[in-house]
Amino acid sequence: MPATSSTKQRIASVLTILQFVSITTVSTNKITCSDIGINVYNCSAEGLVVIPKFDTFAIEVDLSFNLLKAVSKTSFQGHRSLRALYLHNNNISEIEPYSFAELVHLQILDLSDNRLQNITQNMFTELTSLRTLNVSNNNISTIDHHSIFSLASLEKLILTGNELDCQCEEQLFKQLIQYRNARNSLQLDVQGALCLNNGQNDLFKMSIDACSHGEIFWAPSVNCYSCTDSPGLLTCGANRIENCGQNTDVCYSTITYASNRLSATAGCMNYIACLDLIAKNNVTCVQGNTTCFSCYTGSLSNTRNIAGYANEFVLEVSIELRAALSAGLINVHSQEYNEFTKNISANVKAFIQDERMGFWVEFDKLSGPQITVHLTIHCTSIWYITAQSVKITLFKTLPKLTLNGLEVSSVNIVPSNSEYCPPTVQPTADRGQINWPLTSVATNATIDCPFQFNNTRSVARRLCQSDKAWGSSSFFDCPLEDEQARALQEISRKEINNDNVADVSSELFTITNNWNTFTSTDIGLAVDTVDKILNVDRASTDDAAIDNTVAIINNLLNVEDDVLAESEETSDSSSKRFSQVRKLYVTIIIKAVDKLLSKIDKKFSTVKSNLAGFVSSPDSGAFNGFTLSFSDGVKDLTKSKISVSTAAEDLGADFSGIMLPKTLFKSSEKVTFTVYSDPKLFETISNRNDTAHNQSSDTNTNRFSGFKRKINSKVVAASVPNKTVTNLTAPVKIILKHEQTGKNVTCVYWSIESSEWLSGGCSVHATNEDFTECHCDHLTNFALLMDVYDVGGELDESNKEVLRIISIVGCAMSLAGALLTIIAYGIFRRLRKEIVSKILMQLCSAIAALNLVFLVGVQKYAANSIGGCKTVAVLLHYFLLAIMCWMLVEAFLLYKYVKVTVWKKNIPSFFQRKLALFAWGTPLIIVAVALAVNKTDNYGYQPGGICWLERIPFYVAFLAPVCTVFVLNVITYVLVLKKLFGKGSKELNKTGQNKNIGKRLRGAASVLVLLGLTWSFGILAIGDASKVFLYLFVICNAFQGLFIFVLQCLLNEEVRRAWTNVCPCLKSTSASTKGSLTYSTSTTVTTST
Repeated sequence: MPATSSTKQRIASVLTILQFVSITTVSTNKITCSDIGINVYNCSAEGLVVIPKFDTFAIEVDLSFNLLKAVSKTSFQGHRSLRALYLHNNNISEIEPYSFAELVHLQILDLSDNRLQNITQNMFTELTSLRTLNVSNNNISTIDHHSIFSLASLEKLILTGNELDCQCEEQLFKQLIQYRNARNSLQLDVQGALCLNNGQNDLFKMSIDACSHGEIFWAPSVNCYSCTDSPGLLTCGANRIENCGQNTDVCYSTITYASNRLSATAGCMNYIACLDLIAKNNVTCVQGNTTCFSCYTGSLSNTRNIAGYANEFVLEVSIELRAALSAGLINVHSQEYNEFTKNISANVKAFIQDERMGFWVEFDKLSGPQITVHLTIHCTSIWYITAQSVKITLFKTLPKLTLNGLEVSSVNIVPSNSEYCPPTVQPTADRGQINWPLTSVATNATIDCPFQFNNTRSVARRLCQSDKAWGSSSFFDCPLEDEQARALQEISRKEINNDNVADVSSELFTITNNWNTFTSTDIGLAVDTVDKILNVDRASTDDAAIDNTVAIINNLLNVEDDVLAESEETSDSSSKRFSQVRKLYVTIIIKAVDKLLSKIDKKFSTVKSNLAGFVSSPDSGAFNGFTLSFSDGVKDLTKSKISVSTAAEDLGADFSGIMLPKTLFKSSEKVTFTVYSDPKLFETISNRNDTAHNQSSDTNTNRFSGFKRKINSKVVAASVPNKTVTNLTAPVKIILKHEQTGKNVTCVYWSIESSEWLSGGCSVHATNEDFTECHCDHLTNFALLMDVYDVGGELDESNKEVLRIISIVGCAMSLAGALLTIIAYGIFRRLRKEIVSKILMQLCSAIAALNLVFLVGVQKYAANSIGGCKTVAVLLHYFLLAIMCWMLVEAFLLYKYVKVTVWKKNIPSFFQRKLALFAWGTPLIIVAVALAVNKTDNYGYQPGGICWLERIPFYVAFLAPVCTVFVLNVITYVLVLKKLFGKGSKELNKTGQNKNIGKRLRGAASVLVLLGLTWSFGILAIGDASKVFLYLFVICNAFQGLFIFVLQCLLNEEVRRAWTNVCPCLKSTSASTKGSLTYSTSTTVTTST
């Protein structure tokens, strides 16, 4: 029994405890924290498991030492007066995004001794007045670098007692804080940011390189919504700023409420400037004359009402008018209904626009028996203007309204129970501005497009999603804003058949007569329609349709080159964006001409200003060849006396054309001919291929021929429909007149498959200043590719090959000579103790590097890679400038030595370092500027087959510095000679140094002349003597390193003496040559002090 009694007592005790816990748990939601001062609440150690409700005017709240596990977005909603919040010593492991967003005046937030594992991006958003954030003694391992983005007033961040896993995000977090501290007067002190994965080292006292993919703490570019004095943030979506300019720019918004009026401004600004603005919220974002600032990360982010500065709600309004509902107003499709309702929303909005907030008014319907107008009004105002106060105001105002001349008898206003996507404005690039109305969630908004076709109604659609956010919109079926483009768009949407093909082509021809106003969009629409026309059978049999189609294409050939190029680029990019079949409109035009002519089954000829087309068959059964001829020299083909003969005939003088041999076919065949007055269509495609694909094959004659060339003739074509004609034994002869003076001619044909000019199967048979005759073994489009810019080579192929061999051999020997010189002076310390020897070694290093880059980099594989080619060009540029700078240093020291009678033997090391910094650093600065300007495009593949600077950068960044150095070296050399052989030479003789000076002068001058005057050979390589000077230039510059080795090593007595001390076997050779080396060019100087 005792045992049983004891058990009952224990059970009773447990039940009592459970009952107490249950009561405590249930009652926690009803606990009113003790008010220990004016708006100061102490809720500490109350056993709370959820955050209780307390007065919204609270200034300080202590919720420490409770059992709280989470903070939600509604936990502190509306508590804008809160200055201090203590949540330490709880079990908080989760904080929803934007949970503290409305605490605009909060200055202290203590979350220490909780269970947080991560600091996420939006955990502390909009805490613009926060000064101290304590998250010590949690389990935090990661910190999103955006988490402190809007903490403009933060002075202290305490992270002590956490074990951070310092990766890329933490590196960006550190960089952002360092960026802020370096530019902002308010310094943020981060305490205890220890990295567990880096030996518990402080994140801010160690180097970290964890971002392996080039991540930065700013987005590369930011797009922001833009508005000024808008009635609310929702209407700020009408305009945007694309790419604000700097990667430190952010989006911002400002909400102002003054004189009973709400206005919003949005745009982009520098981050530090934005921090300065939002730091003012503590003073300006208060009731009364209110101004609240916000900064946002990410593009198009600045119309969000995260901090709840704006108060948004929806009212359902019904206005009863003093008139009965007529039958006409009952029918929603009647004209009376449309006339009565079309301006209701605008009239109501205009009437109440000055009333305390921004309104978006949507008309819903009419009802009876009295005319009752039902409206949905979306309201936006400052946070302290409530829905009830607005409702009262509208009850007073709307009865004074007059609609369509009718007075108001009664007004009813109720808050809406539905959820909506807010009204918004969506700008489009070319279809006008779409005003999406207030729309219930999970509903598609369907509205008329801003512009309409004449006979059809077009609509745009957009889904209002369940989270009250707008989904993607569908408006690409909407008519275009531009009237001409809209007409072309309407034609392109027509169904074209045999019955209307002539009318459609005539209508399109009329519009294309305005080709001078065409845009790339117009080109695309017109070409699409032409393509549809040619798919109709009657398009090739109806004379009117044929003539219209040819005239349309002829008009399109008048369009400016840049518009054609843009249409090709736009069609390519839009097809990728919308996963459509790739349409390259210029290519379609070329194919359209062939398609039209090939479908015509009769003799046909048409000659327009830009285009001529012929369809011919032999008069008899035998095939005797064909000849197309025209008088060249005029652009307008209608004036070119163009004709086709059914026999292979020689062309007359000053005539261009194409001749098909008799042996082409054994029987009669239909042949089509085409002549393009201007090659712009083909050039547009070639330029696009060069830019987009960087073609580098040998067949790409336009880019990788060593010349800057272009098509320099009309384009003529011959083809046999549905047959491929290749490998002819008797060639097709093409004679074409040169449009401009040019050289380096190549006969080329257009490849439909690869969309480029190729030269295979064609050769130059004869050429002169005016005409070129080509022989080809196939049929297609033919033209002449020529250097018309006068930047191609002047040498024939044999001389080019000789110079190429000299360059390679010379550079190889120069590299060896420079390296041997460096080795010789590097081994023997006494040879390099003088500064002049050190300069010689530096000079040889630059020469060796230059020759190595040339031998390795100036090859075809480098030219075939844009990146490789630019790298080679940069290195060549740098080392050539370095060589010239070291020569300038040599000239300076030579003059200094002669000018100062007593010159220290050992120049101070700091002065030597300055010389090295000048000689290696100056070229680096020049190259860096050349790279920075024009996005590295100053370097690339150049005429002559070399990777080098473009023409203008060549003059500025290379020729100018080289000429400057050359002139200074020559002036210095002249001054030195004057000093030595003028009056100053007597003083030098007195010092007994004249002999050594002469030795050094001869040595330095030999190098100076060798490196200086050789550039003059390049300048003199013009006119009749160009070949001689070109050979001198190549030989002298290619063998520079070898010449220095001979002059400074083989003929230098001290170098030979150093080697003979190491290798006695060389003494006999040295002795036998000693008498012949009295003119030694040694640069070693012995001075007496």
